[in-house]
Amino acid sequence: MPFRTWSQWLTHVRAKFRNGSASSATARPAAQRRPAIMQLEERRVLSVNVGLEPATGELAITGTPQNDTVEVRLLSDTELEVHIESGSQSETQVFQRADVNHITFEGGDGDDRFVNATDIASTANGDGTGKKRTIAEGRKLGDAMLDEFDRVCGLKNLRVLHLNDSIGTRGSNLDRHAHIGEGNVAMGAFKAVANRPELGGVPMILETPKGEDEEGTAWDTINLRRLRKLVD
Repeated sequence: MPFRTWSQWLTHVRAKFRNGSASSATARPAAQRRPAIMQLEERRVLSVNVGLEPATGELAITGTPQNDTVEVRLLSDTELEVHIESGSQSETQVFQRADVNHITFEGGDGDDRFVNATDIASTANGDGTGKKRTIAEGRKLGDAMLDEFDRVCGLKNLRVLHLNDSIGTRGSNLDRHAHIGEGNVAMGAFKAVANRPELGGVPMILETPKGEDEEGTAWDTINLRRLRKLVD
């Protein structure tokens, strides 16, 4: 069954455990039991769900219909904090840095803001369905950004562009690059840049991680292919 939010999945898992796990656990050998479900740690902060899955290191944060602000910051080399403001309330939770491998934020229906100020990879989805921005939505935002740059600075004054995706989210002040399509920049925003007439003669330099993928293809080649597919 598909689940639209982290909370729905968690409710489903708990219901299955209550309805059958206790009796089946006695019938199964210990080696066949699945303790990962038992280890799931969930913290309900205000009306925002914060769940950590120890088996994968996934820190999942689900927003509310209100306007939520979620900031993830490193407190030290060993601890990170999740600071949440929902409506007029705020609260902070602390996790061990070593337990977290990835952060996912599923926004609600409000005007949400997610800031990842750590070096941990993250995914920020615009609403509770887990749906990312479409190409059209991203392009609209990208065109608006270029229009604003043209108004303030003039696109004619732009001499060179660095192209990269970003591990950090907007407003995080975190400069961590990612492969095209694998970070938090909407693909439609790249499409806006690739098709802007004023940028036709401007050099564009890939500033993405180097090396090769598992099949031996250079990442520069992969990233260039992804960008060229966006050209109208």
